[in-house]
Amino acid sequence: MNNKPQGSNRSRKVLYLKDDNHWHLQRLARVSLALAFVGALAMGCGPSVINATRASTIPVAATSDSATLVIYQPRVKFRSVSLLDGTGTMLGQLDERSHTVLHVPAGPVKVYALPEKSAKGGDRVEGVVAVGKIYYLTVGFRWGGLSLSTVTPRTGDNAWAEKAQDLDNPQLELDGEKAKVAHDQLGDVKSLLSTIDEHFNDLDAEHKAEHVIRPEDGI
Repeated sequence: MNNKPQGSNRSRKVLYLKDDNHWHLQRLARVSLALAFVGALAMGCGPSVINATRASTIPVAATSDSATLVIYQPRVKFRSVSLLDGTGTMLGQLDERSHTVLHVPAGPVKVYALPEKSAKGGDRVEGVVAVGKIYYLTVGFRWGGLSLSTVTPRTGDNAWAEKAQDLDNPQLELDGEKAKVAHDQLGDVKSLLSTIDEHFNDLDAEHKAEHVIRPEDGI
């Protein structure tokens, strides 16, 4: 029987205590560490990777030749969150509470998210997407960094029902030349992705499932 506390999509419970009586203490410790992580990123003169975004009006709508990814950061305020595909190409960026709309080819997909240049604070999802479908991914806290996870009708914490209000924030898209500068500032992208892969591979089956996109998850 699984005695682990039930996870929520917005609060990644990557590490568990066997004694459920200590769960609330663990949760407070996890949130405190995440806040410290955000504070550490905020120190200095500014982000180590520029905000390469501008306001966007791309509609949240299905297209006939691609899959649509809606990626949003509704509650946390990570700066310069780069969104990369499996080849290291920058797809988009989030900055503080915001969202972005991306179009990707149907088929296998990987999306990486990392705050500034912190690969150890990054996360990824993978799976298969279908043409003409819209998929939702959300950025939140996890132990030591951010989480990137799927939002589907199976997601706990009422996230699926609340996705419309969670998108009530600025919509962003990449801004041309700034995006090239931001990508260059990341440095060794291959190494960054490899570090995030290690985190992904260390997840147990329950939490890895929250990082997998299924074709039928699209609407």
